[in-house]
Amino acid sequence: MNAAKILVVDDDRPLRHGLSQLLELAGYEVCTAEDGLEATEALAGQRFDLLLTDLKMPRMDGIELTREARRRLPWIPVIVLTGIGDLESVQEILQAGTVELVTKPFEANQMLSTIKRLLEIAANAAEG
Repeated sequence: MNAAKILVVDDDRPLRHGLSQLLELAGYEVCTAEDGLEATEALAGQRFDLLLTDLKMPRMDGIELTREARRRLPWIPVIVLTGIGDLESVQEILQAGTVELVTKPFEANQMLSTIKRLLEIAANAAEG
């Protein structure tokens, strides 16, 4: 079985790098982008099994990116990272089709567990 391919999008370079290392150590193939526009270019040229994106980014935020990713790949699980806990942002994210919302800071085991669960749900949906 091939390792799942995850696109990590965050304008915070240390966080993006740390997430990438965490996921690679867990056996995932990882591609990174620093904002939504760079991520849409990656989505156009590659297939991903999961999108993990920050909410607030320059040029294109996580909500817009989620909408674009879902337009191109309707089945892709999406995790949105946010440090913002206001209800309006949460409602907008959920309307964009996000599967999970994870607040920063997060624990590594929590993130890996969430990713594993979402990949299993997506695999089961593809089979069924």
